[in-house]
Amino acid sequence: MKAAFWGLSCMALILTTADAKFSRSKKSKGTPTPVPTATPPGAPSVDLSKFVSTNIDKILAPLDQRNPMPRAELAQIRASFAQRFSKASLAERSQFQTALGVCDGLAQVMDERDKAMLNPTAAAAWPQRSVQLRQYIDQILAQERAAEGAPGAASPSPAH
Repeated sequence: MKAAFWGLSCMALILTTADAKFSRSKKSKGTPTPVPTATPPGAPSVDLSKFVSTNIDKILAPLDQRNPMPRAELAQIRASFAQRFSKASLAERSQFQTALGVCDGLAQVMDERDKAMLNPTAAAAWPQRSVQLRQYIDQILAQERAAEGAPGAASPSPAH
């Protein structure tokens, strides 16, 4: 009987100690820390401007420079805009739609470069054409900033 009593006492002591330890650890942690929410992505013009400033010299370089085109990066940016468009409010949709158009325009410029590399006539005209394409890229970026209502943005004008 003493052994049974002693065993139950030990068991009670262990459970009480464990319960007290659990209560203390729970109290010391306080309320659970909320999961941090992702910072909302910036305006599309920020991503597009960064992409263009990083890659424009490769895209419009002389044709004898065989630069790999940043198509995968552009596709990622475009996919991000498409996803954000699907979740955007009606007021924000036009800026994402315009941003998608800028991505398509940049892809067309890369395609034109590839075609010019294969065509000797187009290759001869590339220096002049690259100047025109740079102006076109500046124009579509300005249209995108205007769609965002960004300060200092140019008014939309006809596309390429």
